[in-house]
Amino acid sequence: MGAGPLARPPPLPIMCDLVGTGTEFDVVHGLRPQLILFYLNRIEAEIGSNMTNLGGISTRGLAHRQFWNLNRISALLVLWIAIMFQVGSFEVVMVKSDNIWSVYRIPNPRQNNTECNTPVPSFLCDPEEVFTEAERLLLHYRLDLFEHETANPKVNDVCKQKGMRLGLAVTRNQLNNPIDVNPPTSVIQFISNKWRLDDECDKWLIFMYVNHTNKITFWEGPANTVALTDIYLAIGQEEKLLKQGKVLEGFMNILDNLQVLTNRRMKNMWNKSSRYTTLDGDFKFLPVDFYTALTMFSIALLTSMVVLGVGLLLQYCWKSHFGKKRDSDYLEAYRKNTNCVIESTSTACSTNEQVYNPTHMHRG
Repeated sequence: MGAGPLARPPPLPIMCDLVGTGTEFDVVHGLRPQLILFYLNRIEAEIGSNMTNLGGISTRGLAHRQFWNLNRISALLVLWIAIMFQVGSFEVVMVKSDNIWSVYRIPNPRQNNTECNTPVPSFLCDPEEVFTEAERLLLHYRLDLFEHETANPKVNDVCKQKGMRLGLAVTRNQLNNPIDVNPPTSVIQFISNKWRLDDECDKWLIFMYVNHTNKITFWEGPANTVALTDIYLAIGQEEKLLKQGKVLEGFMNILDNLQVLTNRRMKNMWNKSSRYTTLDGDFKFLPVDFYTALTMFSIALLTSMVVLGVGLLLQYCWKSHFGKKRDSDYLEAYRKNTNCVIESTSTACSTNEQVYNPTHMHRG
């Protein structure tokens, strides 16, 4: 997925498009002035040391010493300016973020559905009414249906039978990270811990959509059955719709894509693992995802390169040893033929034609 409203999330744990508000700004906001003062004192100390302790140094050594000190001072000065610039930008963001909806006000849709603007307990929370009532009903039923349509009745394990629960939090503006949580967490992680969609099996996936920035973040549970590459693909296929402002259609398609990809992966896993199952039908086969396949391909490619390199090395050694021996045999034969011609004729061999002309060869 290229640059745009939707950016690729980094590897697990999944937190994509985190704007960097809340904890980062609050902590750094109090730390930056101390860093400015610290590095300013360092610069003054470096300038002072540059003017002292230079006695007994040769002219060339003095020049090198001054050049080195100048570079250190320049580096500290650049760092000091960068920190000052960052403090200013952080202060601006902090002022703007005072009017942004707080992450603490995002309710749990399973417990406080009225605050999430849904008629019944749901997996959707839209407290700022980004969607209309009809759109929220469509999303509510689609999210609720996702768990049933991704269930796997072919196994006896309860958690493996269950489908995956998928939640969606919608806000108008970017939220600040919680500032009183230890260890520091992101907005989507905080919401995931607050909602706790599946305490029994941890099979859940939560999306968060920010309407103003048109960005999506997501966080998945430890037992999530949807492959990371499938999530990328499901979102990426609807990037155009989201850019066009067709958010409802985009999310409905994302859910459809996820369901198709998840069921296809589960079907492939069942087919490939049918002969490796236990008596209760429990899976013994794990499907190979994109990253595993890429790793296996890289290992195979590296092995092929090593084998090819060893073969070329052996070929070179063979030619170096036996090739030189063959050349020396040819040279020895040439010398014998030349001596034979010279000894059997009254005139010395003066040209190569005399050497290789059979009429001049005498083998008496």
